[in-house]
Formats: sequence, C-alpha cells, structure tokens
Amino acid sequence: MKRERRTPNPARLRSGRTLSLRCWGWAALVVFGAGPAESAYVSAGKDPIYIGSKACGRCHDGPRMGHQFSKWHETAHARAYAALSLPEAREITKLSGITEEPHRAKMCLGCHATASEEEDWQRGEEFRLEDGLQCEACHGPGSEYATEEIMRDRQKAVANGLILPDKGDSCLRCHRVKGSHAAVLKKQPFETNSAWAAIAHALPPKGNGSGRTNVALP
Repeated sequence: MKRERRTPNPARLRSGRTLSLRCWGWAALVVFGAGPAESAYVSAGKDPIYIGSKACGRCHDGPRMGHQFSKWHETAHARAYAALSLPEAREITKLSGITEEPHRAKMCLGCHATASEEEDWQRGEEFRLEDGLQCEACHGPGSEYATEEIMRDRQKAVANGLILPDKGDSCLRCHRVKGSHAAVLKKQPFETNSAWAAIAHALPPKGNGSGRTNVALP
C-alpha cells in the first residue's frame, strides 16, 4: 500500500513565530541522565520539522546554562559545513569518485549538514544547512518538543521527539573509518570516549553544589 504523504501545516513552518521559546534558567532539566528515546509523538498526526540551532540557543546559552550554545559554536561540528569549502574536501571527493562539489554532494552533506536529506518543508524558516552539525542532528527535529511547557517535563519532551543520544551509535554514524578521509586528513583514529568528553557541556552546579549534567549536543 502506498503511503500517503501528510500535508505540512504552513503555520508550523514559521518556526520563529510558532515556537515561543522563552529563555528560562534551567531549560535542560528534561535531559538529566540518559535513557532510551521513544518516538511516539504525543502530537498525533504532526510531522516534526527542524527549527535550527538559533532556536535552541535562545534558552541554551548564557552563564546559567553553562554557555551551551556558545560552546557548540566553538566545535568542529559547527564548522562541518564550512569544512566542505576547504581544498582537502575536494581531494576527498576526488578519491571517493564523487564528481559534484563537496557542498552539493549528498554523500558529503549527510555528515556535514543537519537535515540535508530532508525535504524543504521539513526545515523551518530559521533553519540553515550552513550551520553544520547542529543540536537536532543528535536530538531530533525540535518543532514538537522545543517549547518551555514541554521541555520542563523530560518524559513529555521525549514523547514529543526529543532524542537522548548514546555515544556509540550516535557518533559512529559519521565517525567511522573512511579511507579517503584517512588518506587526506591523516588524523588519529576516532576515539569515542575522548570525543564524547570533548563536546560535553555540563550545566553549572546548583546552589547546593550538586552537579547537573546535560546530554552532549552535536
């Protein structure tokens, strides 16, 4: 049976207006700890869309949030799309037999730009492929969970599509050995534990000194 494509709701595509993301001090309460993510969306019949890192950064930044958004900006993930403009990227595509420019090649974009394989309507107005590997690359499209009301309830956020990634499968989807990359970049082999620690962005301690840890963003 042919699956019928749902018609997107235009109002939801206007993510900047639809999602009233008010900045509240402990927005990441919902992601303390780890656990399996379920994709049983509470908002039945709604397809989630990608809203972009800027929407996440409205709450997930500043001293009370451990400057999480700013820290992501300093990572190689944030520069993943820009890296496709480097001479090394052309060398890699040549070795891989890819004839397209790196920034246009699906094979490259799959690991260098969040939601590159999605249709246009699945990306909100504020979403930019040029922002590289963004929050939603690991946490899933955020249109259905990124409001204050939902994000204050961890279980509700997960039920509405928030993914709490594990460092094994999440990282190795892209950070697997690729002969062309190894030949050109000559980097040390990817080590999951140290890489996971490098992108961690813990929340500041509470007033009583107990630590609060958020899952790692891309």
